[in-house]
Amino acid sequence: MCLVTVRAVHNNSTDTVMLEKTTKHAHSLDVAIPNSHNLHSAITERLQMCTDLKEELTRLWQLKTVYIILLVVSTGGIIPNRLYGNTWQ
Repeated sequence: MCLVTVRAVHNNSTDTVMLEKTTKHAHSLDVAIPNSHNLHSAITERLQMCTDLKEELTRLWQLKTVYIILLVVSTGGIIPNRLYGNTWQ
C-alpha cells in the first residue's frame, strides 16, 4: 500500500511502517534483495528514496522522529559492510 503524500515522492511505499501516535514517532522497515552485481546501486537508490520519504512523512504527519531501517541482502546472501550504518533517525 502506498503512503499518501502531498508532494510526489519517487517511491512512496516501504515494506512496513509503524506509527506511534502518542509519541509521534514512526518506524519504517525497507527490504531490498538485488542481484550481487548491482548491490551498491540498490543501496544508494533506497537511501535516497528513504530520505525523501522521511522528510515528507515528518512534514505531513507532524512527527518528531522517523526511524528508518534499511535491510539490503543480495540474492547470494552478501551483506555489504556499508549497511551497518544505515539505521538512522
